[in-house]
Amino acid sequence: TGQIMDIPIGPGLLGHVLDALGNPINGKSPIEAIECCRASLKVPGILPCRSVNQPMMTGLKPIDALVAIGCDQHELIIGNCQTGKTVTINTILNQKHWNNGRDEEKKLYCIYVAVGQKCSTVAQLFKILF
Repeated sequence: TGQIMDIPIGPGLLGHVLDALGNPINGKSPIEAIECCRASLKVPGILPCRSVNQPMMTGLKPIDALVAIGCDQHELIIGNCQTGKTVTINTILNQKHWNNGRDEEKKLYCIYVAVGQKCSTVAQLFKILF
């Protein structure tokens, strides 16, 4: 089309599974986006990022003590097979019961990006989450 790709952003994305172009692929209604954002933006450097002031507790002491995954931040978790990456998915899955509640202060919204994952793996995760 000759246009730069925009993707929808906002709370309307919660509960959706998107393809690489930002289209919903989980059979739910179209995304009600508050706004759109360019898909290809320069990522800010480390200095503008806020420091971790509210940790996201995974329940695993080595990760909580050494990695310090913080709320409102992003974390790249990469590694070979059998190196513990599943912990991230389990943490997201464990948040489901808190996010179904009414107490907004206890809610923790996680965004999982499955780059290079097998379709069957993503489908299995989707089945558990929804």
